[in-house]
Amino acid sequence: MTRIRRRRRHFTRWVSDDAGATAVEFAFVLPVLIGMVMGIAEFGRALQVYNQLAHAASQASRIVMIDATAADSVIQSRLNDTLDDLDPDRLSVALATATAGGRLYRVISLTYQFEFFTNQIVPVPINLTADASALVD
Repeated sequence: MTRIRRRRRHFTRWVSDDAGATAVEFAFVLPVLIGMVMGIAEFGRALQVYNQLAHAASQASRIVMIDATAADSVIQSRLNDTLDDLDPDRLSVALATATAGGRLYRVISLTYQFEFFTNQIVPVPINLTADASALVD
């Protein structure tokens, strides 16, 4: 009988012992916390790239506002100077003209294929697009 009581006492001590509970809870919370921090960093990076695209598109539209006859090569070189830290293979530039209300506009559209650092978690790149237009006449 004493042997069973000792085992029961040992088992109840083992079950009520919470010496490693903090480590186990931390092991559950740590991956979620790391995921949140990485998500915030990736969102910040994507927002920074989008702001660069929007700034470059507005710079290109300013060139058109100053000189309505500016060649596409001049606009393209200005865009390349502004976006020199982005990968040019993932950047596409579309320069077009459009008419709205009988007025002629030049439309600049920039699209960048943004890849996450954590592309094992999010393997699909997203397209960031910025547009700007300038009145020609």
